[in-house]
Amino acid sequence: MTGPAPRYGHSMTYDADRGVVLLFGGNASGGGSSYRNDVWQFDGAAWTELDLAQRPPGSMWSALAYDTVRGRAVMFGGGTTGSRHAETWALADDDEDCDAVPDDVDACAATPLELNVGPDGCPLPIVGDVNCDFAVTLDDAAPLVEALVDPTNFTGCELSRADLNGDGLRDGRDIEPFVDILLHP
Repeated sequence: MTGPAPRYGHSMTYDADRGVVLLFGGNASGGGSSYRNDVWQFDGAAWTELDLAQRPPGSMWSALAYDTVRGRAVMFGGGTTGSRHAETWALADDDEDCDAVPDDVDACAATPLELNVGPDGCPLPIVGDVNCDFAVTLDDAAPLVEALVDPTNFTGCELSRADLNGDGLRDGRDIEPFVDILLHP
């Protein structure tokens, strides 16, 4: 049986609409830094590599889930030795060669996952998650202060996430909503 090469740190999900298991990435078995960006599907009998025009970067430990509302697999993050990816990818709906297999993936904006997604199936940003790590935590305090005090040297992921009160400004009035989120998640 042919199929994906041995690996660890890969991601898998079940595509309920097509009745297949999807596998993405990981690192070559035996260690090293051979990060894979291949996508495979298993139909219960055989593995098939998806021939995608565009692929996410090779990585390990990505979060992969199937969105039953939009009928597509969505992947976030992962990384390699020394780096983390903050990208979201969604298996595209297009099937140009009519073989019932998606032909591409869509790169969503580099935003962390949240329960709410936009009409394109990409996750919406989490206001207050200034360091883009999926959640509003104390780890966001330093980048929030940087965004409020010195936005020209901001090193967080997205300045707009520092506008916690939604008034279109980043200022001291955004601190209280930040503390409220921390105290009442």
